[in-house]
Amino acid sequence: MEEQRGLLWRLIQHQRAWFFVAGNAKQMPADVEAALTRILQSEGTMTREAAEKYLREMEKKKRLQMETWS
Repeated sequence: MEEQRGLLWRLIQHQRAWFFVAGNAKQMPADVEAALTRILQSEGTMTREAAEKYLREMEKKKRLQMETWS
């Protein structure tokens, strides 16, 4: 994700992409959220708090969905 941060930012911000994440519940959801937060901070010039709020809004709008299992 970090290597493609420019592309991911364009997809998130300009094309209103939807993210579906599926996998192990152990660490993966936190890792994905942390990576997206860093991308929003670096590419979107957001503060950490603003990036986290943006992700919560994406979740509310179902643009960010996670299906995890253990």
